[in-house]
Amino acid sequence: MKKAFDSWEDFMAGNLEYCINVPKLDGQDPLPLEIVDGFTRQSRPPSWKSMDLKVQSTLPLLGHGKEALADWVTEATPTVMATVSLKLQKNGKEL
Repeated sequence: MKKAFDSWEDFMAGNLEYCINVPKLDGQDPLPLEIVDGFTRQSRPPSWKSMDLKVQSTLPLLGHGKEALADWVTEATPTVMATVSLKLQKNGKEL
């Protein structure tokens, strides 16, 4: 799996893209993504592994918080893959 951003230049331009596993039980909609302060060990997508935690703690990330994941019975819960693509801007202007 590729990293959330390819280079620091890409990151500084505000371009992020990562995939995240989303719990989905049969007959139900996938668990909706929400803005999280940071990923936990359980919720961290592979594309954010081995990345500086300071980077992820300053960004508006989409994923699942502890409360949302509390309904996961086991890690064997079926999932679907969601791709999150972000173009960060400051005050409506590209970074």
